Amino acid sequence: MFIKSIHLKNFKRFKELDLEFPGDITVVKGPNEQGKSTIVEGLIAALFYDPQKSNKKLESLKSWNSDRMYSIACTFEHNGEAYELSKDFAAKKVSLINKNTGELWNDAKEVANILFRFGGYRNEKLFTSTALVKQDSLSEIASGKKELSQALEDLMSSGAEGGSVADIIKRIDARLEEMTRGLERPSKTPGLIKEFQERQKEKEEAHKRLRDELASIHIKTKIFKEKENELQKIAKNLELKKAQLEDMKNYFNLERHKNEVRERIEEFARDIELLERLEKEHKAILQELKAHPAIRDQDLKLIYNLSKEVELHSSYLQELEHNPSGSKAHSAQGGPLLSPLQVAGTLTLAFMGIGGF
Repeated sequence: MFIKSIHLKNFKRFKELDLEFPGDITVVKGPNEQGKSTIVEGLIAALFYDPQKSNKKLESLKSWNSDRMYSIACTFEHNGEAYELSKDFAAKKVSLINKNTGELWNDAKEVANILFRFGGYRNEKLFTSTALVKQDSLSEIASGKKELSQALEDLMSSGAEGGSVADIIKRIDARLEEMTRGLERPSKTPGLIKEFQERQKEKEEAHKRLRDELASIHIKTKIFKEKENELQKIAKNLELKKAQLEDMKNYFNLERHKNEVRERIEEFARDIELLERLEKEHKAILQELKAHPAIRDQDLKLIYNLSKEVELHSSYLQELEHNPSGSKAHSAQGGPLLSPLQVAGTLTLAFMGIGGF
């Protein structure tokens, strides 16, 4: 992160100030009380202060001749991209915009996190201890009171609690050794990195198990769908078979009924043939009767009745020709008709009686 410029308005002694920083290291030089420290305070306010808050520190930075709060804007570069940061302490607004992409942030906490990520400074104390070299520190080096290395060491460690840089390095080494314990050889009390690696391994194994289970579920789901499709096909075929079976039943019922009708027709045909023969015999008997005038009354009555029976049989046979599936033959009075054999036998007996046998 490289700060390119800063703009101050109504900030302490400056009603308005524009300042550019041309290089990686910028030296601000001038007599006392000319605003050098005010520029540093402006940078600190731009990087770390929240315009949405209110406190005595923020109030103390406004212009000496104005009751209106101040505004600060600065530009900087990070990873080759240009940014503009604006903080309006009067309107209590903050904005950070990426000039290359147009991306904009307006939340104070989010902007603070982005600045920390870009610059690495969480608070102003760390910033003033590392990024700034104040006049008194330079004076000690220039006067020979301190060696340059010692002065820089004191400067770098002034923002930390106690000890020189060497002490800080020792503590860092100890902490590093503690964190890396168990990496090179087994240890009963592994460090954070080893614990993290073990937890990561467990997570990976659990993730692998989940992947395997998920793959198994996918396979089972596919098999289930295939079986479901097979069952649907079987159910469809079963319905077709049921329909075919019903058609076969209907077919056999029709065939059986057709056979029954055929048998009835054949039976009726035999009856018709017999009746035709009897009718011929009846006509022959009548001819014979005409040739014998001495016929008794009872014989005539018998012959008359027999003629009526023959007529009824003839009518029945004619009806059967039109309605082969009709019921068994009945007389006009509802009683059963004589069978052809009975009729034939009766006519024969009558003829024999008439002839005097």
